[in-house]
Amino acid sequence: MHWRRILVDSRYRTKDSLSNSDFYVEVPYPVTVSKGSTMLIDGVCLSHSWSTVQLNVNDRLYVYEEPVGQTGTNRPIQITEGTYNAITLKDEILAKLNAGTVLPGQYTMTVDDGRITIGNTSVKATEGHALVYGQDYHDNGALELIFAPYPGNPAMELIGLFTNPTLADGTQFIHSTQSMQCAFLDLQYHKQLFLCCPDLGFESNTMDLRGSTDIVRRILLGGSAQGDVVNDVLQTGMSTVSFGNDTVLHRIRFQVKGWDGKTIGMSNHQISFEIVLTPP
Repeated sequence: MHWRRILVDSRYRTKDSLSNSDFYVEVPYPVTVSKGSTMLIDGVCLSHSWSTVQLNVNDRLYVYEEPVGQTGTNRPIQITEGTYNAITLKDEILAKLNAGTVLPGQYTMTVDDGRITIGNTSVKATEGHALVYGQDYHDNGALELIFAPYPGNPAMELIGLFTNPTLADGTQFIHSTQSMQCAFLDLQYHKQLFLCCPDLGFESNTMDLRGSTDIVRRILLGGSAQGDVVNDVLQTGMSTVSFGNDTVLHRIRFQVKGWDGKTIGMSNHQISFEIVLTPP
């Protein structure tokens, strides 16, 4: 094996690649890797370019509204994809809640010290009340029955609505005399990323809790925010992949995924890294 390091940049991806997070590269000269060799990925560099709210990832809230004397209505709220801070996210959600409400009153939202409070001006006894579904298994189970199929892509974690609190009247409904305060906002959807190589023909020695075994690098994002450059350099000599047979590297596919197994949206920004090969 002559070549020990291969520098990869997604700007050199092939024309049939889907994106900078799902791409093929073709090595100019086929690289024969001997049985017993190891491969690790080092020097990962990428831009934190994904949005706070991502389309079909974390852009849905689910609301139940029950006007007095009428059958209750369940409706999904779709938040527009984009980058938000606490105030702009509150404004976007509030506008969407009020845009399609069947209650006589209007929703209210405030942000204080990173926590959103949601209320409604409807009078419970004469106008109605509302429920914003949370993230716990009771609510998820109910939503799977209500919406068939359930669209998923919840934004509950984004606003800190993990479990609906029991309010002053013993219910979880919001109306003119009681509001619901969420836990702290979480504007960072990804805490780590996984660089995957699905076409090696064998499993790596890394497995996530979804059972994926094609992971060749875990990328820690730390405190990076959108617009930052993430530099992830190995702090350990442990290898990621061991070659059980002689292997020729020529056309290689890489995917950048989140914890949920979905490829992330990188807004046309590239990723670069190096493949380090060590002979037996």
